[in-house]
Amino acid sequence: MTGKKFARITLILTAVLLASVATVNILIDPLFQYHKPWFGMKSVITNERYQNAGVIKNFDFDNVVMGNSFSENFRLSEVDNIFGGTSSKLTMNGSTALEWSYILSLLYDRSHHPEVIMMNIDPYVFKASTEQTIFPFPSFLYNKNIVDDVEYMFNYSIFNDFTVETINRNIMNDIPENDTLFMWENDFKIGKDYVLKDYQRPKISKENPDINAYVENTTKNLTLLTKYIDLMRETEFIFFVSPFSMAYWDEQSRLNSVAMQKAAYIEMCKVLTCRDNVKLYIWTDDEMLCVMSNLDNYKDTRHYSAAINSDILNRIKENRGLISKENYDLEIERLFRFIETFDYDSLFL
Repeated sequence: MTGKKFARITLILTAVLLASVATVNILIDPLFQYHKPWFGMKSVITNERYQNAGVIKNFDFDNVVMGNSFSENFRLSEVDNIFGGTSSKLTMNGSTALEWSYILSLLYDRSHHPEVIMMNIDPYVFKASTEQTIFPFPSFLYNKNIVDDVEYMFNYSIFNDFTVETINRNIMNDIPENDTLFMWENDFKIGKDYVLKDYQRPKISKENPDINAYVENTTKNLTLLTKYIDLMRETEFIFFVSPFSMAYWDEQSRLNSVAMQKAAYIEMCKVLTCRDNVKLYIWTDDEMLCVMSNLDNYKDTRHYSAAINSDILNRIKENRGLISKENYDLEIERLFRFIETFDYDSLFL
């Protein structure tokens, strides 16, 4: 066989292979970029970053749960019970406002905007970059550029990791439950022993963090969100501040970062409470402060159990902890007075 003939056969076989991969990827469409599941198949949703975009483009829902791991433990049945209609969970573990802006952009492009969008907001978001995501992000799935669809259609990794999985799970009838989608609680141990095992208490710092720079970065992150809040005026945006444990605040206290975070909380309140289609919840009542003080409610210094997620929904239903332009100064002062005067050594007894 001559070199030219071998090269020609190689090119033909490569083209056939790529065409086959593209055909199967489009027909099964495991990331839902073009359609819902066909052929009587059920949707297999296992990867938030890769599949959220397709869910937004092609699935029907009334309400949305967004955010990062602090919103993943919500049961959609409980969300539906609070808000009515049907809900979609579009969370992304380790995500921040930059990735949320991609989600919001697609939600804005829908012919019918969600009735309610609920998400956590917290110091993890305030400090994040507004230009680079923490984890690799498949932006080609979220943009409107049809040229880079080749990254999806002709992608053997998509075929191997998602298309084959979708087929196999449908054959085995191993379909993830929508109600508990992306819930992580059962994958980790919850309790004080596990929190303290994971937590390395830092030395007391004498450095003074740059509060102005932190607040400026907070404002940049909030701007990524308020752009779409202002565009989707008929949508109710519900934000809640994640109730991190007092072990987290021990760390921040020892790092001399509490004042910096307090300033960011105040900035957040100023930005969000002036918008009519926003509800912001920060819980400073004795019951929630007791929850934050009990490390048995956490898997680490920040991540709380699913029972807390259920409690958060009930609090939102009852409108407890609602922050307004008139009360945010008092509520922030109450929260940080508790943080600043807490007996942190008691956590380690």
